[in-house]
Amino acid sequence: DATKATVSAAGVVTGGNAGSVTITATYSQKSISVTLNVKKVLQSIALSGGTSVAAGSTLQLVTTATYLGAANEIVTTSTTYSSDSSKATVGASSGLVSGVAEGSATITATHQGKTTTVAITVTKAVNSLTMTTAGNATEFDSGATLQLTTTANNVGGSTDNVTTSAVYTTSDAT
Repeated sequence: DATKATVSAAGVVTGGNAGSVTITATYSQKSISVTLNVKKVLQSIALSGGTSVAAGSTLQLVTTATYLGAANEIVTTSTTYSSDSSKATVGASSGLVSGVAEGSATITATHQGKTTTVAITVTKAVNSLTMTTAGNATEFDSGATLQLTTTANNVGGSTDNVTTSAVYTTSDAT
């Protein structure tokens, strides 16, 4: 299979895609074969799953390995993880990040000698949201605008104005 290996006229075999390949040599009407295994080569790893977690919550990171000669592979549970900060902890072999306290942490993942990092922001834990309208209005004119204010009510009693960082959608009122 030429996708797995090629062999030159001088007998030099070059590996391609991972897998088993049979090389056959013929000379003077005689043949001999050898089966070789082409191993996949780890090029890099990458982390995905997010970069932010609330204190008291968890975030599952996913580690993907990129190989030369083989398809990418999810290797989350065979990767080791560590955190450089007490603001966020991470399961040593699970990639599950736990937000501990507001701040930041760098999570390091290592798989078969390859390492990558992701910066994690730990946000305040939010109990609830409050939304108000300018002047406490409950109606406004077609074509007009109405300012909303959205407030995060955090664990511990503090509040934050999240008007510009909240995500808004509309739907028909029931």
